[in-house]
This record gives sequence, structure tokens and C-alpha cells, in this order.
Amino acid sequence: MADVRYNIKEALRHYRYLEAFIRNAVDAMDWYLEDFKVSSQIRAITESRLDTMTFKAHMDRALSTYKLLCEQDGNVRPYNVIMRKFVDPEGGADGHGKPFTNDQLADLFDCNVKTIKSDVAAGYARLSILFFGINGV
Repeated sequence: MADVRYNIKEALRHYRYLEAFIRNAVDAMDWYLEDFKVSSQIRAITESRLDTMTFKAHMDRALSTYKLLCEQDGNVRPYNVIMRKFVDPEGGADGHGKPFTNDQLADLFDCNVKTIKSDVAAGYARLSILFFGINGV
């Protein structure tokens, strides 16, 4: 179980980099149209891009589902903490996309750092199930 949660943490920590990879990776089709050949390296990048696109789409759906479940529970703060900390910092703590610290999130959501840490831990646990099903339990 720790491995799955670690994967969730790493996937969330690198969410914006996964998006950037999808946007910027060389696609075999682009290469083929330019040079009429596709090297094995370009094929590998294209396959990695497709894998990343699939995983990120799954992440987005899991995050949307998590939001709905938090809304049903009557407490959307855990979802908002995950989003601000990892996925969409809305300008970030520095106004340039730098992720928020737990102290900054506590100030933002008018709670203490222990609550933020609890929200993050709960997010990891719940998202591991939404990402990986029974393997995330």
C-alpha cells in the first residue's frame, strides 16, 4: 500500500510536468511528415506520450470524482488543498506557480497545519483508490 500512495504523491507532485510533457513531446507523426522516417527513439517518445496522456486523463477523472465525493461529504477543503498544493496552484504562493507550503495553505484555508497535513494524507488514501481501485486499498 505504501508503494501505491508513494506513486500517488509522485504523480500529483509532477502533475504540471506531465502536462508539459504531453504538450511538448515530439510526436512520431510530426517527425514522419518532416523526414519521412521514424527513428526508434521517436517511436519511444510517442509511446511514452500516449502512456502519459492516458495516465493524466485518468488522473483528471479521479480528481473530478474526488471533488464530487468531497462535495457529497459536505467538505470540499481536502480536494481544494490537493488542487492548490499539487495540481493547480492558481498562481502559487509566489504568484508564479510555485506550490503552496502547508503553512501557506493553512493561512489560505483558515485552519492549522495539522488539518492541512490530515487533508493531504486523506487525499492520498482516497485518490489511491480512485486511481488504482482495489490495488489502492
